Amino acid sequence: MAPFSSPRKRFTIGALSGLAGGFAYLLEMNADLRAFRYDADDRILLAGVVVKDPAAAKAAGTIIHLANSVAVGMIYETFVQERLRGPGWMRGVAFASSENLGLYALMKLERFHPAIKNGRLVSYWTKTAFLQGVLRHIAFGAVLGWSANRLRRS
Repeated sequence: MAPFSSPRKRFTIGALSGLAGGFAYLLEMNADLRAFRYDADDRILLAGVVVKDPAAAKAAGTIIHLANSVAVGMIYETFVQERLRGPGWMRGVAFASSENLGLYALMKLERFHPAIKNGRLVSYWTKTAFLQGVLRHIAFGAVLGWSANRLRRS
Protein backbone atom coordinates (compact mmCIF):
# COMPACT_ATOMS: atom_id res chain seq x y z
CA MET A 1 0.00 0.00 0.00
CA ALA A 2 1.26 3.47 -0.82
CA PRO A 3 2.39 5.42 2.23
CA PHE A 4 -0.19 8.11 1.52
CA SER A 5 -3.24 5.86 1.03
CA SER A 6 -6.40 7.08 2.65
CA PRO A 7 -7.04 6.44 6.34
CA ARG A 8 -10.50 5.15 5.42
CA LYS A 9 -8.99 2.46 3.19
CA ARG A 10 -6.50 1.48 5.91
CA PHE A 11 -9.24 1.30 8.55
CA THR A 12 -11.42 -0.80 6.24
CA ILE A 13 -8.60 -3.21 5.40
CA GLY A 14 -7.64 -3.43 9.07
CA ALA A 15 -11.21 -4.00 10.20
CA LEU A 16 -11.92 -6.72 7.64
CA SER A 17 -8.62 -8.52 8.11
CA GLY A 18 -8.92 -8.22 11.90
CA LEU A 19 -12.39 -9.75 11.75
CA ALA A 20 -11.09 -12.62 9.59
CA GLY A 21 -8.23 -13.14 12.04
CA GLY A 22 -10.69 -13.07 14.93
CA PHE A 23 -12.70 -15.89 13.39
CA ALA A 24 -9.49 -17.89 12.78
CA TYR A 25 -8.59 -17.38 16.45
CA LEU A 26 -11.98 -18.72 17.56
CA LEU A 27 -11.70 -21.75 15.27
CA GLU A 28 -8.22 -22.50 16.61
CA MET A 29 -9.43 -22.00 20.18
CA ASN A 30 -12.22 -24.53 19.69
CA ALA A 31 -9.68 -27.02 18.28
CA ASP A 32 -7.16 -26.57 21.10
CA LEU A 33 -9.83 -26.72 23.82
CA ARG A 34 -10.67 -30.22 22.54
CA ALA A 35 -7.08 -31.28 21.82
CA PHE A 36 -5.56 -30.17 25.13
CA ARG A 37 -8.66 -30.81 27.27
CA TYR A 38 -7.77 -27.63 29.16
CA ASP A 39 -10.66 -25.19 29.32
CA ALA A 40 -8.84 -21.85 28.90
CA ASP A 41 -11.78 -20.27 27.08
CA ASP A 42 -10.95 -16.67 26.21
CA ARG A 43 -14.62 -15.82 25.71
CA ILE A 44 -15.22 -16.45 29.42
CA LEU A 45 -12.01 -14.60 30.26
CA LEU A 46 -13.35 -11.54 28.42
CA ALA A 47 -16.97 -11.56 29.57
CA GLY A 48 -16.78 -13.61 32.75
CA VAL A 49 -15.92 -10.52 34.74
CA VAL A 50 -19.56 -9.42 34.62
CA VAL A 51 -21.51 -12.38 33.16
CA LYS A 52 -21.87 -15.38 35.46
CA ASP A 53 -23.74 -17.82 33.21
CA PRO A 54 -21.14 -19.72 31.10
CA ALA A 55 -23.26 -19.84 27.93
CA ALA A 56 -24.06 -16.12 28.16
CA ALA A 57 -20.40 -15.34 28.92
CA LYS A 58 -19.33 -17.28 25.82
CA ALA A 59 -21.82 -15.37 23.65
CA ALA A 60 -20.85 -11.98 25.07
CA GLY A 61 -17.16 -12.93 24.99
CA THR A 62 -17.42 -13.80 21.30
CA ILE A 63 -18.78 -10.34 20.53
CA ILE A 64 -16.09 -8.68 22.66
CA HIS A 65 -13.39 -10.81 21.04
CA LEU A 66 -14.51 -9.98 17.49
CA ALA A 67 -14.78 -6.25 18.28
CA ASN A 68 -11.28 -6.39 19.76
CA SER A 69 -10.05 -8.24 16.65
CA VAL A 70 -11.38 -5.45 14.44
CA ALA A 71 -9.63 -2.81 16.58
CA VAL A 72 -6.36 -4.77 16.62
CA GLY A 73 -6.58 -5.22 12.85
CA MET A 74 -6.99 -1.48 12.40
CA ILE A 75 -3.94 -0.83 14.60
CA TYR A 76 -1.94 -3.39 12.62
CA GLU A 77 -2.88 -1.96 9.25
CA THR A 78 -2.52 1.68 10.23
CA PHE A 79 0.65 1.66 12.33
CA VAL A 80 2.49 -1.66 12.22
CA GLN A 81 2.42 -3.67 9.01
CA GLU A 82 4.65 -1.34 6.98
CA ARG A 83 7.32 -1.44 9.69
CA LEU A 84 7.73 -5.22 9.50
CA ARG A 85 9.52 -7.30 6.88
CA GLY A 86 8.50 -10.52 5.18
CA PRO A 87 5.32 -11.91 3.68
CA GLY A 88 2.01 -10.64 5.03
CA TRP A 89 1.17 -13.75 7.03
CA MET A 90 4.57 -13.66 8.77
CA ARG A 91 4.24 -9.95 9.63
CA GLY A 92 0.81 -10.72 11.10
CA VAL A 93 2.20 -13.59 13.17
CA ALA A 94 5.05 -11.41 14.47
CA PHE A 95 2.59 -8.68 15.45
CA ALA A 96 0.09 -11.03 17.11
CA SER A 97 2.85 -12.93 18.93
CA SER A 98 4.18 -9.65 20.33
CA GLU A 99 0.68 -8.74 21.48
CA ASN A 100 0.30 -12.17 23.09
CA LEU A 101 3.54 -11.86 25.05
CA GLY A 102 2.63 -8.39 26.22
CA LEU A 103 -0.83 -9.41 27.33
CA TYR A 104 0.29 -12.67 28.92
CA ALA A 105 2.10 -10.75 31.64
CA LEU A 106 -1.33 -9.54 32.80
CA MET A 107 -2.22 -13.12 33.68
CA LYS A 108 -0.23 -12.66 36.90
CA LEU A 109 -3.33 -10.72 38.02
CA GLU A 110 -5.70 -13.59 37.22
CA ARG A 111 -6.43 -14.30 40.89
CA PHE A 112 -8.64 -11.18 40.85
CA HIS A 113 -10.77 -12.41 37.92
CA PRO A 114 -14.22 -13.47 39.22
CA ALA A 115 -14.54 -16.47 36.88
CA ILE A 116 -11.14 -17.81 37.91
CA LYS A 117 -11.73 -17.11 41.61
CA ASN A 118 -14.97 -19.10 41.66
CA GLY A 119 -13.76 -21.94 39.42
CA ARG A 120 -15.75 -21.15 36.27
CA LEU A 121 -12.47 -20.69 34.40
CA VAL A 122 -9.13 -22.47 34.71
CA SER A 123 -5.85 -20.72 35.47
CA TYR A 124 -4.07 -19.13 32.55
CA TRP A 125 -0.74 -19.14 34.37
CA THR A 126 0.18 -22.63 33.11
CA LYS A 127 2.30 -24.02 30.28
CA THR A 128 -0.79 -25.46 28.60
CA ALA A 129 -2.69 -22.17 28.64
CA PHE A 130 0.40 -20.34 27.38
CA LEU A 131 0.74 -22.81 24.47
CA GLN A 132 -2.96 -22.38 23.69
CA GLY A 133 -2.46 -18.60 23.58
CA VAL A 134 0.55 -18.97 21.27
CA LEU A 135 -1.37 -21.19 18.84
CA ARG A 136 -4.39 -18.89 18.88
CA HIS A 137 -2.29 -15.83 18.16
CA ILE A 138 -0.43 -17.60 15.35
CA ALA A 139 -3.80 -18.37 13.73
CA PHE A 140 -5.01 -14.81 14.27
CA GLY A 141 -1.80 -13.23 13.00
CA ALA A 142 -1.40 -15.44 9.94
CA VAL A 143 -4.95 -14.73 8.76
CA LEU A 144 -4.73 -11.05 9.71
CA GLY A 145 -1.49 -10.51 7.79
CA TRP A 146 -2.43 -12.64 4.79
CA SER A 147 -5.88 -11.12 4.35
CA ALA A 148 -4.63 -7.54 4.87
CA ASN A 149 -2.01 -8.16 2.20
CA ARG A 150 -4.64 -9.52 -0.21
CA LEU A 151 -7.03 -6.63 0.45
CA ARG A 152 -4.24 -4.09 0.03
CA ARG A 153 -3.49 -5.44 -3.44
CA SER A 154 -7.13 -5.38 -4.57
